[in-house]
Amino acid sequence: MKNKISKLFTGSLLFLFFLSLSLLVINQARAQWTPTSGVSGGNIWCMTTNTAGNTLFAGTFGYGIFKSADNGVSWTPADSGIKGTYGTYILSLIPSGSNIIAGTVGGIFYSSNNGVSWNVADTILVKNKAVYALSTLGTTGNVIA
Repeated sequence: MKNKISKLFTGSLLFLFFLSLSLLVINQARAQWTPTSGVSGGNIWCMTTNTAGNTLFAGTFGYGIFKSADNGVSWTPADSGIKGTYGTYILSLIPSGSNIIAGTVGGIFYSSNNGVSWNVADTILVKNKAVYALSTLGTTGNVIA
């Protein structure tokens, strides 16, 4: 009887040891996030890359567009010409050919120079209207808002 109790106690201790060890390993296996420079103080609503895939773009709600050419390590503002009454509220971003298209609370803008400057791309249908989603249609380069 004493031998059975000793085995049960030893088994229980081993179980608790391995359970504690596995919980410790699981806790240490989580990804560790660190802040980057440039994008702070606001919510990011959308992200995309340019067609070449070497520049990231982040659209924020109230702070404009930021871009990163080093995989998100550092960020710089990239919204020259897009600011206006509602232009800093970026709701959607997509690449289309050599352009980046931005849907904002105040319409659609495009950049043909990798975010250096932006131009109004509004048509009568979306002028001064919020554009929450954008998509490209196949390889034609047509954009659907």
